[in-house]
Amino acid sequence: MKSTFALLSLFLLLVISSFTKSSKVTPLDGSWELRHFNYGGNEGSNPTPRNVKVFEEGKFGFYLLYKGGAKKTIDGTFEVLDENSYTETIVQAVNKPMIGKTYKINYQIKDSLLLMSGTFDSPNGKVNYSETWVKVNSKILASVAKKLPDTIMARKVF
Repeated sequence: MKSTFALLSLFLLLVISSFTKSSKVTPLDGSWELRHFNYGGNEGSNPTPRNVKVFEEGKFGFYLLYKGGAKKTIDGTFEVLDENSYTETIVQAVNKPMIGKTYKINYQIKDSLLLMSGTFDSPNGKVNYSETWVKVNSKILASVAKKLPDTIMARKVF
């Protein structure tokens, strides 16, 4: 009787766990605001509009925050490879040469800073870049999230 109950319990546990969503939290998860960048020699700090990248449950989005709302310019998936690198696969982007490509990105997290470097495709070819992001409260997007359309907004990027 006890073994039947144990087998039934194990079966139910397996069935229930197959329906639950497993989400592995990564060091990247959360919202990050761009503070400094260098795109092939084009260098700057604290860009306007504000640039925010959100990582969550294996997906990411890149947003431009304006006073009246936000525009999503890149959408995709990510996978952490190890403690120093991850990949981004671009699903949608204003910068069309990026769509469908997977980019390996080097990263390092120090305190609340995310340091990133790699290359991306632009209409003029590959560009080496480095970026410094600071972790921000995810509520930054909460006020504008309801205003976001489901599709990428048109904007020239790089």
